[in-house]
Amino acid sequence: MNLFCFTGDEEDISDEEINAWQQETMKEVEMKKLPGKHFFIFDHPEEIMQVINSSLGNKT
Repeated sequence: MNLFCFTGDEEDISDEEINAWQQETMKEVEMKKLPGKHFFIFDHPEEIMQVINSSLGNKT
């Protein structure tokens, strides 16, 4: 199972900082940017759950 990093496209973090997670795991790190600031997760719960379910092999 890969490591997924979700960020808001208006957050103050660079792609390089997000990709640094690769140094902390042997799994592949995947990055997904969604519209918004730090609390973007509250605006995109369905999309986030879809990625989680897909990574777990669920078809819902």
